[in-house]
Amino acid sequence: MGASPRKKHSGATPPAVTPAPILRSLSGRLHETTCCAKAIYRSVQVHSIWGGYFMIKWLLMLAVLVFAGYSAHQYFQAGYHTRPAIPDGAFSVSFPSGLRGIVLGLPEDETRRYLGMPLDVPSYLEETWSWCRVPTNEESPQVVQFMESRDLPGARFEAICEITLDGDVVTRGVLISVPRV
Repeated sequence: MGASPRKKHSGATPPAVTPAPILRSLSGRLHETTCCAKAIYRSVQVHSIWGGYFMIKWLLMLAVLVFAGYSAHQYFQAGYHTRPAIPDGAFSVSFPSGLRGIVLGLPEDETRRYLGMPLDVPSYLEETWSWCRVPTNEESPQVVQFMESRDLPGARFEAICEITLDGDVVTRGVLISVPRV
């Protein structure tokens, strides 16, 4: 039977274990844990401050890139990259309908808003820059008829936009202006 006989518990209290070494080891671990927690907390604080700075920096950079991209898109959509040289006293207009023109012989009036009315042209001429000129006296009856056929209060006929193509003149559209409201 090789089993050791069990001692019966006499009911007396076991020998007292000094709590000091246990408490010392626990307090040491607690101190290490507290120091680590404080270091982590400080690290998180520092990183959240710098993280906020970097987040603002990235957001500002993103805003600048979005604005630059949108401006470039608008510039190319309006066709300014293909615009021919503008003579002195002229100005250019570009409309979402595709009508693009360089207006000659007409001073730009800041109190009026210019509207382009494109005419049907072949697809290869839709985004071509045209030269816009003031109508001649011979074209006055056609201008009056054109304006009477449309109900545009305060509108004024400004220019006829044309494209010269192999000696032929193709009317691209007309330019009217309305008061800026």
